[in-house]
Amino acid sequence: MNLIKTNRTGVCFIGDMHGEFNSLQGLMKRTEFTDTTFIITGDCGFGFEKEEHYKNIFNKLSKTASQFNDEFVFIRGNHDCPQYFDGKKINRKYFKAIPDYTVIQTQVHNILCVGGATSIDRSGRIAATRQNAIQYAYYHQCPLEDAEKLCRQCYWSDEAPVYDEETLNELNQLGIKIDIVATHTCPSFAKPLNKNGIQSWIVVDPKLETDIDAERKVMDDIYNKLIEDGHPLYKWFYGHYHFHNQEYIDGIQFVMLDMWRNGNFDIYDLKF
Repeated sequence: MNLIKTNRTGVCFIGDMHGEFNSLQGLMKRTEFTDTTFIITGDCGFGFEKEEHYKNIFNKLSKTASQFNDEFVFIRGNHDCPQYFDGKKINRKYFKAIPDYTVIQTQVHNILCVGGATSIDRSGRIAATRQNAIQYAYYHQCPLEDAEKLCRQCYWSDEAPVYDEETLNELNQLGIKIDIVATHTCPSFAKPLNKNGIQSWIVVDPKLETDIDAERKVMDDIYNKLIEDGHPLYKWFYGHYHFHNQEYIDGIQFVMLDMWRNGNFDIYDLKF
């Protein structure tokens, strides 16, 4: 299990940012958040550019993060390359892309973070990646098989969340009690409760509906396991669906965070 301990006095949750890393500097400067851990609930934007791109961005942002003593923790979304979330590739003082089932321990909270979801537009993304590979092979005069690995990626087949009961059992063994969960998608009983608006994608991708149901079931299994094991769960944060909603289900507050829009993040300030 990956544990991250922070002594910062604040925690904020942020919805999908879709590669708007430069906006994080404005976020720190425009708001009064200092000494804060920001948790981005997936679709951060890792993998669409070369690795050097992210290094350069974080080098620029580090000065501001140091000034305000803020840190950013990134959870894997479906629009993220999973390789960036191994706990090593992006593991800097103020910026960390964390593995699934990482627990962030604050002064008063234990936050379980689990990434992954299903891309409803994956058929289009797969086609776009294929086209990128064909163009790459043509311009670099290399085999298509090599081009598929080297070209700009738009989709990652291992995007879905995975249920890891062994790690959840480890929580009990270590005496860690989870009171907050942060994921990219959500359990099936939290909104959205239907697939309205994505029927056109289901028509061109017949397996999509089944895979979405399987994705939500993983979150159901995590929820049921935590409740069964007596964790004092009281908040669950997630993104993915690109709108904002808050509701209470069996005494637990489920908060859906909207995506980055017009320079603004959807932020939930967890005051303690």
